[in-house]
Amino acid sequence: MVVGLGDEDVLDSPLCGHGHIAPLKWYLSNLNTHGTSVIIDSVAGTDMVNYNLYQGCDAIVCVVENHRNSIRVFQQIQTVADRLGTPFYGIWNRAKGVEVPEVLQEVCGDRLVGQVPLDEAIEDFDYGMLDVRTTAQVADIWKRLLQKTGKISLQPA
Repeated sequence: MVVGLGDEDVLDSPLCGHGHIAPLKWYLSNLNTHGTSVIIDSVAGTDMVNYNLYQGCDAIVCVVENHRNSIRVFQQIQTVADRLGTPFYGIWNRAKGVEVPEVLQEVCGDRLVGQVPLDEAIEDFDYGMLDVRTTAQVADIWKRLLQKTGKISLQPA
């Protein structure tokens, strides 16, 4: 499902496109996932939380990069998630090295569930050429998120 600001009646007019998200909000609240996961990918920024799309979500995962604008958006979304009582996690994107920069560690703390390394294949949309470290990191992040949200347990049986 694609919803949002891309409709022709909004692009070239003074109309607001936020109402276009209403079908998705209705759909999500009535969705039976049968144990699967649903991921909503939104634009960078706070628009999606400003009109309550995340209100019915199990968790919010915010991709954060090591620059002040990205960190500021992370903090804004974190504030909304905390107010809603929604679990909130961060993923360090375009990570250079394994050491988390001090400013990201200060802001994200234990909410940071992993990092996606800087990988040219991502930039080129060439996912068949992803570095094996990238795919391993993403798989690890997914496992951690499933564990933190209670969808799976990684404890030995």
